[in-house]
Amino acid sequence: MSIRPRVLAVLAALVVTGLVSACGSTAEPAPGGLTYSANPGIYTVGTAITPNTPTSNGGAVTLYTVSPALPSGLALNAATGVVTGNPTTPTSRAVHMVTGWNGAGSTSVALTLGVPGFAFTGRMALAHAFGASVLLSDGKVLVAGGSSVDGSAPGSSELYDPDTGRFTATGSLITPRASATATLLKSGKVLVAGGKTPGTEELSSAEIYDPVTGLFAPTGSMTVTRSEHVAILLPSGQVLVVGGSLSSRETTVTAELYDPATGTFTATGSMTVARYYPTVTVLKTGKVLVAGGDLTFAASAELYDPATGTFARTGDMTCPRNWAAAALLPSGQVLVVGRNQGTWREAELYDPGTGLFTATGSMNVGRRSPAAVLLPSGKVLVAGGSPSGTDYLASAELFDPATGTFTATGSMADGRSRNFAILLQNGAVLVVGGLSAIEARVSAELYFE
Repeated sequence: MSIRPRVLAVLAALVVTGLVSACGSTAEPAPGGLTYSANPGIYTVGTAITPNTPTSNGGAVTLYTVSPALPSGLALNAATGVVTGNPTTPTSRAVHMVTGWNGAGSTSVALTLGVPGFAFTGRMALAHAFGASVLLSDGKVLVAGGSSVDGSAPGSSELYDPDTGRFTATGSLITPRASATATLLKSGKVLVAGGKTPGTEELSSAEIYDPVTGLFAPTGSMTVTRSEHVAILLPSGQVLVVGGSLSSRETTVTAELYDPATGTFTATGSMTVARYYPTVTVLKTGKVLVAGGDLTFAASAELYDPATGTFARTGDMTCPRNWAAAALLPSGQVLVVGRNQGTWREAELYDPGTGLFTATGSMNVGRRSPAAVLLPSGKVLVAGGSPSGTDYLASAELFDPATGTFTATGSMADGRSRNFAILLQNGAVLVVGGLSAIEARVSAELYFE
């Protein structure tokens, strides 16, 4: 007998038992207080789990059911309620309602299960190393431009749909570009600015992507040419663009603001240090932390104040860095990781309250140009990067702010550096493209916490 007919048969028996018990004086009490030995249960692909055993109060449970279905490879014993098995596929944390029944009634518990790790998702039609990517308001991800396998910068763009796990073509950039920035505006449109042409000429032009039409349209140009710069949305709705390479890897101290209302860029205060791929983080105060990033190494950091349009120095990092990554923590502190003048493993925290950086636990692996993404749990996923500038890492680790430590988590199938890692609305992280082998430039993976 299959599981579904057997469950239905048992439920029918329970109903009959309940009716009989109701007519007598020795009715068994309903079960209550259902708990599990591991809740949440966080498991590893390919490793048999320790049996997850239920305990209940009141009347004895004679049947267990669960909805939705358990992660692939796990099973619930309908008679005992014990969860056993060997997870086969990474899945995000999800709540599974387990209900214990007897003839007098039922009790339920929300059992949270997850299988952290990476799993392949759809493939792009073209490689997009050094492309620009951004999460759209509808939950899809736009990947635009970037270097193809032969080193050119295609103008093609694609959309990733988390519901289908597929990439589909969308409108092409007006100007093919790599090493540009993509910023989601409050209108839901996307600003793509700067970068390099296929001939490696830095650009000042910018364009706007409209998800409704799937097309790009020109907008005002930046005040200077830039590639390897950074751009970030301010609380006001304007976009702050800082640093980058003007030409021949000449870095700049300049910064500017894009106003979506007028479609124009205007210069704002200059940084105190020329920076190339610095980390840029909007703090809870509304100010912007800009740290590290030059052609050698920089320990300096500064704050941009949108109210005054000026930059001012703040505390120096404990390690000079470039090609680093940063993530804003729920506490308001900022985690900074990646290439420095040490082992590349050192990490540190910036405290806006004191304006100081302090060392925290070190990563397990030294990384240049990793991805750093704040997860719904409050932990930070640090993935990929390069251990030497020429190789590519598939490994990943999690930073726990509560303990200040890093622990290894599942590895990507492909090593990636300068990869795109974006937190999706469903809590998974999309890792797409990046600088690596040809396969990694077109493949994409999902990380489930």
